[in-house]
Amino acid sequence: MSISNIIEIGRRSLFAQQSAINTTGRNIANVNTVGYSRQRLNLRQDLTGVSYLGSFGQEATTQIRQSFTDMQIWRENSTLGQFSTDASSLAQIQDVFAEPTDAGIANLMSEFWNSWNDLSNDPDSETAKIVVRDKAIQLSNGFNRVHDELLNHHNQIHLEMEDKVVQINDAIEQIASLNQQILNTDDHSLKDTRALMVDELSQMVDISVAETANGELNIAIGGMVVVSGQEVNKIKAQSTNTDGIWNTQIELEDTQQKINIFGGELGSLLKLQNETIPNTINELNTFAKSFADKVNEVHTNNTNGISFFDTNVTGAGDIAVNSDFMNNPDLVGQVEEGGDSSFALEMFNLQNENVIDGKTFGEFYTGIITTIGSKVSEANYLTEAQSMVLNKLEIDRMSVSGVSLDEEMTHMIQYEQAYNAAAKLVSTVDEMLSSILNIV
Repeated sequence: MSISNIIEIGRRSLFAQQSAINTTGRNIANVNTVGYSRQRLNLRQDLTGVSYLGSFGQEATTQIRQSFTDMQIWRENSTLGQFSTDASSLAQIQDVFAEPTDAGIANLMSEFWNSWNDLSNDPDSETAKIVVRDKAIQLSNGFNRVHDELLNHHNQIHLEMEDKVVQINDAIEQIASLNQQILNTDDHSLKDTRALMVDELSQMVDISVAETANGELNIAIGGMVVVSGQEVNKIKAQSTNTDGIWNTQIELEDTQQKINIFGGELGSLLKLQNETIPNTINELNTFAKSFADKVNEVHTNNTNGISFFDTNVTGAGDIAVNSDFMNNPDLVGQVEEGGDSSFALEMFNLQNENVIDGKTFGEFYTGIITTIGSKVSEANYLTEAQSMVLNKLEIDRMSVSGVSLDEEMTHMIQYEQAYNAAAKLVSTVDEMLSSILNIV
């Protein structure tokens, strides 16, 4: 082997080992960087077993990623986003009812019934009638409060949903931009950034991801392609409002094609806005109207047509006690013959009658609360279980893509020793040439 060949071997080895040291150092420096995937130098060996870098424009380093695990994480991340949003929002709905507390409708309704029982003990007592009136006002206010807070929460969910659509559009635009940048550079940090963006997007909405041969990511939402290489098709929220209740469909911005979204934070918000909260408000309205109508029926039948609640009650939002009672509480339970306690007892016993779908008022209201409570418990359980699934996948991803300091330090020592050996080879050849020249 000629001296020039030996020098070339040393040169290639020095360059290769120096690049390997730089790559390892970059891995160590980013050990705590979120989303960083460790890199590996593409070293090749010639027929003599000497390591060198790839040539002809081949990429010098490769990211260590497992696309199958990434796909799983993106799928499960969407499910976690849905469950966690369900859990937090449903818990807020549950808090609106304030059960079981003194401010809850159940307690206020119980106090209302008991006030009629007290009135039956002294049917002509103005004080007892004032208590009945005041307990009814408190109950009406309770209905009004729950209804208004549910409606406010519903409006807040609508605003969050619209904001989520904006965030999703921003994310898909950034991913498309990164697709373009990745085609024009071998900077692996761009791929890490893109993977983080897909992580965030998958939490917001259920997505399908496919990687092309040239490294671009194509993304679909609900079967509709929103990112195709460098092309973007944004989504939009198409909303209508009927009597204060929002209903929203998600469509492609350009073609107005409907997108069925079930997963992710957006899927949860859509279901909460379009179904869960409106259904809860409707049940509460049914309860309040039936309550007012039945109480009015009994009261008017026994008091020459005097209604107890306003006769135009449509639901929990507008139930109110007859304003005539404010200045004349004697109208409460007024009967022709004084001392008649049967009417007050009839009103008291109304709580035990099956008046709504074969249920008592208490049973129907308990059903509303129980349904919400069950949904909260289920959402909390699913969130916890899904978090465990996702944590396991994150561990699997880190075991492949994450940086291990022990492993990298071992590689660093290995590359430094190889670098020193190559340097020693070059130094030895240099000494040999010097000696030969001196002899000549």
